[in-house]
Amino acid sequence: MNYMNRNLLVGLIILALVAAFGVYLFAMREPGGTASITGTVSYRERIALPPGSTIEVQILNTSKTDASDKVFAEIGFITKGENVPVPFLITYDPTKIIAGDSYALSARILVDEEVRWASGANAPFLDANGVPVASADLMLVSAPSTISADDLSGKKFRMVSYNGTAVPEDAVYTVGFSDDAVQVQVCNSMGGSANLEEGILRGTLASTLKFCTGPAGIMDIEAGMQSMLSSGASVSLSGENLTLSGAGSIAIFVQEN
Repeated sequence: MNYMNRNLLVGLIILALVAAFGVYLFAMREPGGTASITGTVSYRERIALPPGSTIEVQILNTSKTDASDKVFAEIGFITKGENVPVPFLITYDPTKIIAGDSYALSARILVDEEVRWASGANAPFLDANGVPVASADLMLVSAPSTISADDLSGKKFRMVSYNGTAVPEDAVYTVGFSDDAVQVQVCNSMGGSANLEEGILRGTLASTLKFCTGPAGIMDIEAGMQSMLSSGASVSLSGENLTLSGAGSIAIFVQEN
C-alpha cells in the first residue's frame, strides 16, 4: 500500500469515528438540549403487578444533604395492567450535572399508595469516567411492613382482584382475622392459627372438602390462598385495602367491617 492510500485509509477511519461519535451524542441528547436514560423496573417475586400501581424513578444527587435538593430528575406513572419488567424513560439537563458530585438511580412501586417495592441499593447514574449511563435495569426488593396483628384483628375483607384480574361479581371470597387466627372463605371454609411477624402472615388452615365448579377459577384462587398462607404471605394494609402476596400470587381485598 503506497503512502497516499495509507493516508486515505487513515482519513476514512477518522471520519467514521467522528460520525459514530456524532450519532452517539445525537442519541443521548433530545431536542431542546436535554438527555435521557431508559431502563426497566422489576422485582424478583413471581407476583402480578396490580393495575393502578404507581412506579416512581428518580435520579438523585447523593452528595446533597438536604432531601429537597437530592432529586435531580424523576418520572412517575400509573401502570395499566402490564407486568414487570416495566420500561421507563427519564429526561434531564446534562449541563446541570455538578462535577465531583455523586449521582444514583432509585425507584419504588406503590400499591394503594403504600410502598411495596423499593431500591435496596441505589444504582450508579455515572460511569467510572463520570459520564451518565444510557440505560439501567433496576431490581427492587420488598419494602418492610410495619403492620401488626392488632391492625387486622376483628376485621373482615372481601377479595376484589386476584393476580391483577377482578374476581367475578357473584363471587364472595373473604378473609377475616381474630386474635391469632385467620378465617378464609373461597369455595371451602378454611381457618386456623396464624402468625404475623415483620409483615409476613403464616397460617396453618383446616378446610372443608367441597369442590366448586363456579365462579370461573374459584379452585385456583383457593389453592393460591392456601399456598400463600402456608408459605408466608406479605401483608399490606392501606386504609380499607388489604393486599396479600406470595407464592406467585397477589390478592387484593376491601374491608367489609
